[in-house]
Amino acid sequence: MALGATPRNVLAWMLYDGMPSLMAGVGLGVLLALGIGRLLSSALYGVSGLDLITFVAAPFALAIATLLAAYLPSRRATRLAPSQALREE
Repeated sequence: MALGATPRNVLAWMLYDGMPSLMAGVGLGVLLALGIGRLLSSALYGVSGLDLITFVAAPFALAIATLLAAYLPSRRATRLAPSQALREE
């Protein structure tokens, strides 16, 4: 913001910065869960190894947690005065 960015730009940049880790984590997690779910399907009682609700709910919950983890610090950064941020660095 000290160089002319608006608070909205800073917020968007911080959220965009968290997206690669979100996509990699969700993608790898779903692939591993598919493989492990098939292996453990005989040990699961009352639930399929490829339960659709689980495969939708878990990545959705992780996405919400990742977005909050990126949003809260970025919102705090947009409220900080640019001169104060430059003094601390």
